[in-house]
Amino acid sequence: MKTVLFFIQIRIFLLLLAFPGNVSAKIHDVTVSNFAFSPDVIPSVEVGDTIRWIWASGSHTTTSTSVPGGAATWDAPISSSSTTFDYPVLVAGNYTYKCTPHFSMGMVGSFTAEFPSGTRNQASSAEISVFPNPFVSRVAIRYQSPEASLEMLSIYDLTGRKLREIRFEPSGTMTTRTLDLADLSPGVMVFEFRDQNGKVSSRKAVKN
Repeated sequence: MKTVLFFIQIRIFLLLLAFPGNVSAKIHDVTVSNFAFSPDVIPSVEVGDTIRWIWASGSHTTTSTSVPGGAATWDAPISSSSTTFDYPVLVAGNYTYKCTPHFSMGMVGSFTAEFPSGTRNQASSAEISVFPNPFVSRVAIRYQSPEASLEMLSIYDLTGRKLREIRFEPSGTMTTRTLDLADLSPGVMVFEFRDQNGKVSSRKAVKN
């Protein structure tokens, strides 16, 4: 039931997000070593940024303990065999997390994500289709916008892991393409479309 509700929530929130061209998304590095996250409070996080945990020593996890409504939870190992984990921040609000094996020793962290200045009411006017949905191996996209050409398509799974990134040459207001995604594992995928002005729209599709 929680999974179904999460699918609905992430679709609603992703469709509301837009980032202007003069805002550069940042990667915030968090070192994981001994019994602490460094920094344990991540400053100046904005929607569209990515939190990246980087292993230095020991065997740990980064595991969410609270997230805003509509945001994805996470639970990832950070160890010598799994040295990094990226979490794209798609929803504004307060986030807290822990290292499960060392929680009792105070190994916790947090951050607060805010919308970039002036973006809350901005929305892409693009018309986007992803079909068929569900699909098996190949999926078609159609992107049409009166504002700008499609510049990039990023495909994520619901943990925030980037599965594919495709850059497009300027091609006017409409872009159509068929993508071969046979090598990707089945599941729900988020297609994030970014135009030349930096505005973002997202769609969800299911690979069987």
